[in-house]
Amino acid sequence: MYGLILWYDSDKKNAIVWCDDSDKLGYASSADINLNDSETLEVGDLVTFSLVTFGEFRGCTNLRLVEAQNAPEISRSLLQASASPRIQAITA
Repeated sequence: MYGLILWYDSDKKNAIVWCDDSDKLGYASSADINLNDSETLEVGDLVTFSLVTFGEFRGCTNLRLVEAQNAPEISRSLLQASASPRIQAITA
């Protein structure tokens, strides 16, 4: 599966991933993230991973970087979209 990094804690090396199936977000812990010594993760990076589910929990295992900064504005764009006033349909 593919996904975009929406949030990343560089100290603890944990990530929240928007999965390409557009279902619930996935979580990756430091043990699940496989990077080369020269690679780091940032918000907007495109990654690939295996999805493991436990009830409502979606874990991303064997997470690997595909393309750095594929969508660097993704988190900000989602926050702005959620803050926009809702458009109401006009009914006749």
